[in-house]
Amino acid sequence: MTTKDVPISADVVFVGGSTEWKWATMPMWCGNFQRVHVGRVNTYRLLWKCHDAGAESCDGTGWWRGDQKQARDLRAYLEESTNGGRMRQSSLELIA
Repeated sequence: MTTKDVPISADVVFVGGSTEWKWATMPMWCGNFQRVHVGRVNTYRLLWKCHDAGAESCDGTGWWRGDQKQARDLRAYLEESTNGGRMRQSSLELIA
């Protein structure tokens, strides 16, 4: 799929598919469309990858299935992204 395959009337572009394809093409979608949602984003690193690329939203079921590390990752991302700073990855691993 390319950007030309997206109907002009589309409100939001959903980026999914295989893990490899999704992460390889996500910057293209974010660079060409104002509203992009990325599926299956379950780690601190990938939350920031979406954020840095300009994705409007993302989801990840791992946050709600009882995985404490994924819940801490989400909490750390939300706190940092709303407070204007990013914790160094090594610091995050210390609290994991």
